[in-house]
Amino acid sequence: MALTLQTKQPAESRLYNFDFSGLMATAETISSVTSCVATPVGLTVGSTAISGQVVQVRLSSGTTATEYLVTCTILTNQSNTPELEGRLWVENIVSLSTAEQAALDELVIMSQANVCPELDYTTAKSELRLILTKHQRASVWATDTAYQLGDVVIPTAANRNGHRYKLVEFTATGTDQKSGATEPSWSTTRDSQHTDDVVVWQEDGWDWNGVLWDLTAAARDAWLAKAAKTTGRVDFTTQSIGVSASQLYEHCMAQANKYQPAYCL
Repeated sequence: MALTLQTKQPAESRLYNFDFSGLMATAETISSVTSCVATPVGLTVGSTAISGQVVQVRLSSGTTATEYLVTCTILTNQSNTPELEGRLWVENIVSLSTAEQAALDELVIMSQANVCPELDYTTAKSELRLILTKHQRASVWATDTAYQLGDVVIPTAANRNGHRYKLVEFTATGTDQKSGATEPSWSTTRDSQHTDDVVVWQEDGWDWNGVLWDLTAAARDAWLAKAAKTTGRVDFTTQSIGVSASQLYEHCMAQANKYQPAYCL
């Protein structure tokens, strides 16, 4: 896996490879797997198997919309203890809403996803769609919906008031921790709270003009993902045609830097 962002569904149990060949001598072999752990908690690290200079690890479970760092450490026949890290993004992929499709279409243009090095955006588990999901900052409030602490919503179109609201409390325990049948009467007063059946929302600031995704941050991640795709390529010239992977990498990084967030100190 080695620092490449992999993806899986929460219910999936998948095998991932840690290739240690770049950290070991030609005749060096893996004696055992010392440890294989994931942070934060929630991802299940299962059985491991050794094949040559590769460790295969089974990963399952995981919390939706969470990125995990998986660290694998081995012991070799020469008493060395190399370590590799990999990143795993867990997401429960469902069909696209109209708003999400529009955001994805815009991100395709911002990231030039269909230009080499390309990013997949046509499948349920596409690279670009996962990047977009990672940068969703709010959803539109809906009836009878299960939310989690920290979730952010904006009012429905009929009740839009330019503000967003964060879930700060459940007033009851149990499995039915969902929004009610009637949309709250949202107040624009700073930090005002609104009871929604067993859910309590708190005013949390402006609503980004109703834009539910941070497309600037998503575009930066997309260009960084494109840059990562160039690292395994080399510059070469054949007859009168020259290909420069290093220039391609520099171009992708320059585009990523255009979407670098600005901070006010």
